[in-house]
Amino acid sequence: MRWSKLKAKIEGRFVTTLQGRLKVELTKYRPNNSENGEFFVTFDRQKLYSASMAKAYRETEGDYDWDKPHYGKLGISTEYEAPRLLFQSLSMSIEEMTSHFDPLVRALGVADSRFGKRRLLEFGGQAEHFLVKRICDDRLGVRVQH
Repeated sequence: MRWSKLKAKIEGRFVTTLQGRLKVELTKYRPNNSENGEFFVTFDRQKLYSASMAKAYRETEGDYDWDKPHYGKLGISTEYEAPRLLFQSLSMSIEEMTSHFDPLVRALGVADSRFGKRRLLEFGGQAEHFLVKRICDDRLGVRVQH
C-alpha cells in the first residue's frame, strides 16, 4: 500500500478531537544513502516518537538486530518497521492494539475512535511510553505542560 493511502487510513481512524493534531509522517532522504529516512509521530506539531535506522543503531550502541522484538517494547524501531506496524494495525482489534508489545501500535489504539472513554479510563496509561501517555492524557482532558 502506498504511504499516502496508509497515512490517510491511519489518521482517518483517530477520534475527532485528535484529527489534524496527531500526525504520522515518513521522510526519505534520496541523495544521501547513509541516512535512509525517518518515521515520526507529531502531536500538536511536537515530535513525540521517532524511528530510524540511524537512531536504532545509536540507541542500541550498534547492536540493533531485526529479529529481536524486545527493542520494540522499548520504543526502538526503524523507518522500515514502523510503516509495517501501521499496516498490520489496520487489521487488529482494539484489544490487540492496546496490548501490543510496541508503543506505536498501542498509541494508535488509544487514538482510535473505537477506543471509548470507558475503556480509556480503565486503560489509564500511567506506566506507558510517553507517546501513549500523552494521547491518553489529552483524551481524558488532562492539561500537559510542554
